[in-house]
Amino acid sequence: MPSPVTDSGLKLEFLSDASTPTPGRHPLAVVVHDHLGGPITSALTVRPRLAALTPDTPAELWSTAEPAQHGEALGFRLSWTNDVLFGAAELDGDDLEDAACRVYGALIEIIETRGYPHLLRVWNVVPRIGAPAPGGSRLDRYMLFCRGRAATFESAYGSGFEARLCAGTAVGSDSGPLSVWFIASPTEGEHRENPRQVEAYRYPKRYGPQPPAFARATLAPGALGTGLFVSGTASVVGSHSMHPGDLEAQVEETLRNIGALIGADDAPDAEDIPYLRVYLRRAGDLAAIRARLAPYACDGTQVTYLRADICRPELLVEIEGLARHRRGRSQLRRRADAGLHEG
Repeated sequence: MPSPVTDSGLKLEFLSDASTPTPGRHPLAVVVHDHLGGPITSALTVRPRLAALTPDTPAELWSTAEPAQHGEALGFRLSWTNDVLFGAAELDGDDLEDAACRVYGALIEIIETRGYPHLLRVWNVVPRIGAPAPGGSRLDRYMLFCRGRAATFESAYGSGFEARLCAGTAVGSDSGPLSVWFIASPTEGEHRENPRQVEAYRYPKRYGPQPPAFARATLAPGALGTGLFVSGTASVVGSHSMHPGDLEAQVEETLRNIGALIGADDAPDAEDIPYLRVYLRRAGDLAAIRARLAPYACDGTQVTYLRADICRPELLVEIEGLARHRRGRSQLRRRADAGLHEG
């Protein structure tokens, strides 16, 4: 298996079974997919309700240099050290907007009261993400989730809450609860935007009454290593979906977007992005996308494939990752000189 992604502090490792991390490391949390056996007993365990599309999908183990403590609060299972807090929760309920308000309200209260006020990464699995909202409106369930999430951030942090937004992903499951898990720190990370894209939180109203609340990437603080958390990224330029229905073109556009986040001229090199998690709308597209990403896997990148719904119906694939930060590369927080237009 590939070596751990970061150099110190927080590490992401990949295990073919639920055994133990690298000697000298301590389990913090483990993401286990549906076909694997029992979890690591000393780690907080997350089981996304998303089907792994390959039989060799490993567990994703987050480990730390010091032993973690464990507990529960406000519906979240928690695991933490002095430098990092990992939390996970699942919330049932037919009212998705209310569920998003409640789970994010609990999340914010936890990170603020426990001394880890800086979010670095949040994942969301939203049941039936593209289904119409109840009541006959033109909204879908993702729009309700976005409205509840953003309202909670604004209530907690005021009208400038966007400055606190971190890397994030929201994809859809066929059923089950709203699942949210996160990484937070006592020290602020560096939130980044993509010069090829409008900030998600500034999307125009045609994509919903409330834009999505996340940054395109977040660089972890020095105490946790050199990892750049890359958000769920799709074939979007400006705010427009590109290449509807064309899987190959969408994958290329998505890779260009990831490359832009890490300062590359085009798609990233394997040495820059040692972990990719790929969400596919159609399981039947696995062979095609696996062939395109094979050079990454051959060069040591761990690539995980999951079946999930994407937030816009015309998008077929979404890719996230953990990249290695390279000092001296220019990163743009805003898109002022990118020449993008809303149209």
